[in-house]
Parts: sequence; C-alpha cells; structure tokens
Amino acid sequence: MAALRLYGVLGAGVLALACGPQPPDPETFRAEATVHAQEQACDRREPLRRAFFGDLHVHTALSLDAWNYDLELRPRDAYAYAFGEAVRLPPRGADGRGTREVRIDRPLDFAAVTDHAEFLGEQVLCADPASGAYESETCRAIRASTTPVDSPVLLEIMSPWPGREADVCGADGARCDAAHARAWQETIEAAEAWNDTSARCRRTTFIAYEWSSVRLGSNLHRNVIFRNHVVPVRPISYVEVQRAWDLWALLRDTCTESGSGCDVLAIPHNANISNGRMFAVDYPGARGRAAQAERAALRASLEPVVEVMQHKGDSECLVDAPNVLGDSDEACAFEKFGNVRHQGADPGGCWDVDWLPHLGPGSCRSHRDFVRYVLTEGLREEARLGVNPFKLGLIASTDTHNALA
Repeated sequence: MAALRLYGVLGAGVLALACGPQPPDPETFRAEATVHAQEQACDRREPLRRAFFGDLHVHTALSLDAWNYDLELRPRDAYAYAFGEAVRLPPRGADGRGTREVRIDRPLDFAAVTDHAEFLGEQVLCADPASGAYESETCRAIRASTTPVDSPVLLEIMSPWPGREADVCGADGARCDAAHARAWQETIEAAEAWNDTSARCRRTTFIAYEWSSVRLGSNLHRNVIFRNHVVPVRPISYVEVQRAWDLWALLRDTCTESGSGCDVLAIPHNANISNGRMFAVDYPGARGRAAQAERAALRASLEPVVEVMQHKGDSECLVDAPNVLGDSDEACAFEKFGNVRHQGADPGGCWDVDWLPHLGPGSCRSHRDFVRYVLTEGLREEARLGVNPFKLGLIASTDTHNALA
C-alpha cells in the first residue's frame, strides 16, 4: 500500500502540472530581532584571521526523523554537547532518560542546530499526550514509524504539492502553526542562550533550520543559516515553498533586502542523491538570458557554499562519472552513499527535464550530482550569461540525527 501511495505521489509530478498552492504571503516570514544580549568586541582579533571548527548541520528531537529513533535531546542539549557538556543517548532507561553518556573530546568553536522546518508543529503535537492531536490517526502513524522511510510525512516532502493533515493541524492549520512557532522559538532561545557575547568570544551559535525537499524523489535539501539575531518569525519550509528559486527569492525579500538587518545563506547538501537536480543547469520560468542571469546571480548570492561531505556520503566526484572528459580518478570511490545504485545506474538515466519523477534519491547517475563537475558547469554558464551560479566554497558537516555535533 505504501508503494502504491508513493507511485501515486510521483505520478502527480507528471499530471496536473499547472496546479499547485498559492505563493505564501512574505509577511508570514518577516524578519524581527530576537531577545539578544549586547555583544562585546572580541579581545583577540587576528588581521590574518584564524581557523575555527564547528558543525552547521545538527538535528535534535525537534526533527521527526531524529525523534523516530527515540532521541530526547533538544536544541539546548545539542549546544551543550557541542561546547563540552555530557548528554545521554538512547536506549532509554526506566526513568525515560538515555542510558549512554557521551561527551565531545574537544569542544567546538561554533555550531548551528538545523532541525527540519517541515512538520515542526506536527512533531511537537504528536509527541505531547496533552495535545488535542495526540490520538489522531496521523499522530499514531507517526509514533508507530521506526524510521523516516515508514513515516507518513515522507510522502508530503516528495509531493510537488505538499499539505498538512487536518486531524493533526485542524481544518485551518492553526494548531500546527502555534506548535510550529513554539518549536522555532525554542530553537532561537537555545542558540541565544549558548552564544557567547562576552569579550572572550569562546563560542558562536547560529540560528538556523533545514529546508527539506525530496520533490519527485530527488534530494534537494538546504540548511538555512542566519548571520545574527534578526531572523524570520517562522522558518520557510517545503510545505510553503516547493522550488529552490522561490526559497531564494523569499529569503531575499524577507531577509537580505528587507532593511531589517537580517542576513542569511543557504547551504545545499547531498547533491550526490539529487538525481542531477541540485545543480541542474536549467531555469524553469526564467525566459531569456537576462532573466536566467538574474536567477543565477540570486543563487550565487545566497548559496556561496556547498556541504560536500557528511554522513550520507561524498558529493565531490564519482569514478567513471558520465559526461566528464579525462581519466577516471580512483580516489573518487571514497565514501559513496548509494554506491551500488550510482555505479550500476544508466549513465543517461537522469531526466534533464525538471518535472519528471525519479524512484528515489540516488536512483540515477549524473555528473551534476558531484561538485567537482558542477564547478566546470558554472564556468560554462559564466561564459554564456556573465554570471557563475556555481562559484562554490566547500565545507563538511555531520548531518547528525542524534544531536551530536
């Protein structure tokens, strides 16, 4: 039955393409200053700069796919671990607390909790026996799921037109909106509580979240990282915005060009399982070179960095990548997620048109799944448009789903 539902969702990508939700009201995501301690100038400043170490991709129990594994650690706990305190992991004991104590061997310099913006409200409601939604059919199915794959919300982030379940959120969605706001406020308060604003500058936190599209079976996730304490009143999720370029435009309009002092960047990750779509060289809806150059510039301004390595594998390069000149680099066999599927897939198996569905992340093989080759695509686009959309810096993160940066 689940497979039939999945194929129905994917088939929806081919049919009724003119349909879809109305664009969200930008006012819903307006940026406002949080309650924030006054920052002092750091005692130590180096004109040649210093190297700092941290993690910009951390999930806690506010993410459904982490909560599925009995994780109880919240954003404050994640920062506690990142900066040197001990926390407890499952399995849980009779007191409901984790039985394994862990502590980082070297505290980090910076960290960001990036819980999935999608279904923050549903997670809070379905985990709370006192909520009016706890005994709903959807909440029972969420609690019964043991992995993200068998959770009912998976189908929503694969659908080109996701929605919310009325038995959880209410007919008008207000119940989920209120819970969503509480979870986002918890994320903000945790970051502010752990951010060192004294002159010692021992640690830095970033208010952040993850936009988690698996649209039509392709992984297109981005971590959205805010520079300071001026942030949206709610995060933009895939439920409200289904296309990356609409996410960029909304971040521009509500943050970077809003005059509020808000600043942000988005960091794509796991291009390796995007079926060639994370860095697709296409511009749906942007007609003509001028419109394409404008979108390429918007992308370059908001996505200057890519997460090239994390626990779902390496996104740098691939042995015998299709459509790449030169000898194969044997070192490109390093840490591949879905390696069997990638190596055995048809080199021409990724659709070049954006609206055709794939069977799942990593189900086809494209050189545009890997950043090394995308950099050359960017140079080619710069020659054509005068703008390089893929001038990318590289970072690695964990994508931890147990709150351990």
